[in-house]
Amino acid sequence: MNDNKNMLIVLLLISAVLLSAMLFVARQTEQTAQAGNTSARFGDYIMCPGAREDSSDNIYIIDVQLQRLAVYLLEPGTNDLIPVDIIDLQRYFSR
Repeated sequence: MNDNKNMLIVLLLISAVLLSAMLFVARQTEQTAQAGNTSARFGDYIMCPGAREDSSDNIYIIDVQLQRLAVYLLEPGTNDLIPVDIIDLQRYFSR
């Protein structure tokens, strides 16, 4: 009976030491957020990339002052931006 109590105490102490060590390591390392698609805001514009099902990508640009969303297709292998659509955000989000 005494051996079972001693074994339980030892296991609890080992668990406490391991958890304390994990907490110490987690507090010492710097945690940075990783994001696949990030948006950038430059003054009155917000730009954000977007993936498509095929091999090309879209670039979304919001003009904050005019409240319009412009969608451009980035052609793979070239430096061409093909305008796809311009959406009036005021029409979609007005009350």
